[in-house]
Formats: sequence, C-alpha cells, structure tokens
Amino acid sequence: MGVDMMRRIVEEVGVERAKGIIREGGGDFYVYLASSKRVKGKDAGELMLWLSEFVGEGGGRVVGEGWGEGDETPLMIAVGKGDIVLAGVILRLMEEGGVNRVRKGGDNALIMALKNRSKEIVEVILKEGKGVEGNATDGGGVTALHICAEWGWKEGCIMLLEKGADVHRKCGVHVHGKVRNVTARGLANCLDNECGKVLMEAGKREVEIKRGGEVPEWAKKYGVGGEDMLPPAPK
Repeated sequence: MGVDMMRRIVEEVGVERAKGIIREGGGDFYVYLASSKRVKGKDAGELMLWLSEFVGEGGGRVVGEGWGEGDETPLMIAVGKGDIVLAGVILRLMEEGGVNRVRKGGDNALIMALKNRSKEIVEVILKEGKGVEGNATDGGGVTALHICAEWGWKEGCIMLLEKGADVHRKCGVHVHGKVRNVTARGLANCLDNECGKVLMEAGKREVEIKRGGEVPEWAKKYGVGGEDMLPPAPK
C-alpha cells in the first residue's frame, strides 16, 4: 500500500481518529473508505485488504458490520458507486450472511444492484457473497427474482435460481397499471420477455425433481440457450 494513499485517507479523517478507529477495529473507517470519492476501484480494494489485515482476526466482521449515513454498509455504498472492484474485495472479507444485511427501507445490496441494473455487481454478489439469499425481497416484498424478471435478464434469473430462489413464489407487482399477485414467470410473460421460458422450465423441473426424489445431473445447473436450453426431463 502506497504511503501517499494512506496520507490522503488520514488527512481527511484526522490522524488520531484514524489511528483510534483502526486500533479499535471499528467499522467507521471502512464505511469512510467505501464512500470516499478520492479512493476507488483497485486502490480502494487494496487499502481495504490492508486495513483488514492490520485489524487482524475479525477484520471481515468489521467490514460487514460498519454502517454509514442512511444505514448503509460498505458493500451497499460500493454498489451505489458502481465500484465492482471494491464490492468484490468487501464480499471476500465479509462474514457469512453479511451480504444479506438490510438498510432502512428494506433493500439489501443484491436488491440495490438489481434495481440499478448493474449486471456486473449482481454477478459478483451472487458469486462472491457468502450465504447470499436467493429469495431476498425489497421493502415492499418484491423478490429478487421478480425484479430480474421485470428487467428481462434471463442469465440473472438463472443465477438466482441456482442460489435457491423460489420460482413458484408470488408477490404483488405493478403490471400494465395494475397491481397483480403473480410469480416471476407470470410477470415475465405479462411483459413478454425472454425470462418467461427460463422460469417455466425451472418450475417444471422443480416439480419433476420433487416427484422423483433424486436430483438428476442435468438439473444441478441451469443452462442458457435456445430451444434446448435444458436437457429433456428423465422418463
């Protein structure tokens, strides 16, 4: 970590405050770093790693538990900035389940990224987040899968399904000027986008798996493609 980078950070928060925060292992410094406009991307990621090592055992917990203004964690701030590098570093440092923490209003980092339509951020959260909740909802009870289906991003729907998203779950969403209680597949069909077929196939496979008991190899990972996007169901 460069001396100049540390100097700029310390100049903004004050030497003694910075020392005290780092020494005590508090989360405020991580929140500050995530929200700093001067330090971002690779530089912010490297500094975050250095600080977590300096804090020592529990450094990941500190990163996950820091709160900023508006009850936002460092990860939420990184999502808001669209900083994929910093988000990835924070996720690797966070404790199990820390990715699912919710701010006032009911959104977690995954929901925020989906609403921002930040594909790369969503992907890194789903791949790097420890214990990420596939059935996450926003403050109004709308699931991550519904948000993704409304967006029309089929690869995102598949990643959420792999994280345990319930394809049969219904919630109230605005469709064509009305609030309808529908599944994500129903929403995608109403909007006539390509997520409908993916979710229909996923629902069929889930029912077949439950009836048959054993999970076949082809069902362990959903594929993406044309008419043959999933292998045929076993007979």
